[in-house]
Amino acid sequence: TGCVANSLVPLDHNGWDIFTFHFIIT
Repeated sequence: TGCVANSLVPLDHNGWDIFTFHFIIT
């Protein structure tokens, strides 16, 4: 999951982590 978000949005470790969670929830 992290890889997907990281590849999509190159943010900080905490940033992409949260983004991933949101992406999964959404």
